[in-house]
Amino acid sequence: MKKLLIFLAVTMLVAAFALTACAKPEIVDNPPGMTPEETVEKFFGYWSEKNLSGMNSLLGGAYNDNPLDKITFHKQKSIELISCEEDAEKPDWDDESAQNWFRDPYDCASVTTRFIATVRPGSILTKGEHMYRFFLVKESAESDWMIVMYGAG
Repeated sequence: MKKLLIFLAVTMLVAAFALTACAKPEIVDNPPGMTPEETVEKFFGYWSEKNLSGMNSLLGGAYNDNPLDKITFHKQKSIELISCEEDAEKPDWDDESAQNWFRDPYDCASVTTRFIATVRPGSILTKGEHMYRFFLVKESAESDWMIVMYGAG
């Protein structure tokens, strides 16, 4: 009986190691100097791959204290970006609600996207086409764009 328990324990450890070793690593590759549009496109690429590390690497502001977690992908089958365009007018960063997300940026931009979500019942997203607006900031002339807020609208 004792040998059987030892055999089962070793088998479980080997199986756990094999599953961990086969897990696909989340690769983060953000080239410096991306435009606001390129930053959002990269975010969607990571979202489509279910790469939390990549998504969180493009977020700043309040997301630093509250990074995205796996609930983002709950019952998600696929995300397909249809369009991504920087808005002609810069967002009004003097708005009090914007100040809650990031104070006094060097520069700011907004990007409007359309995408199709394919999901299973119970997802936080509904199946079909969505329009999300992303707000991005640069902390300085040398820094990269960071997404500080996004959502439907």
